[in-house]
Amino acid sequence: MRPSPRRRSQLWRRVASWALGFASALSFLASLLCAWFFYVLYLRWDFDELGRRFDQADSVVYTDSASVWGVLAAAFLLLALACLAIARKSRPR
Repeated sequence: MRPSPRRRSQLWRRVASWALGFASALSFLASLLCAWFFYVLYLRWDFDELGRRFDQADSVVYTDSASVWGVLAAAFLLLALACLAIARKSRPR
């Protein structure tokens, strides 16, 4: 015996809600990881007006190109919030 179309619709809504919640959690974790990289590679250092920093100990020049990690952190955070909002909206009643 097959479930009714209404019951099947509620089941798919529940599965979609759980999947979106899981995607939201993964996206939030990716956002935290990117934010940590942003802090470690960009925020801890003082760059000159050209966007460079010279490490005298290792004789290496670092640039401020690590700022892309901040953009990725913000994008993953927005994705997590969007998935969470859709998951809450699609919960069966």
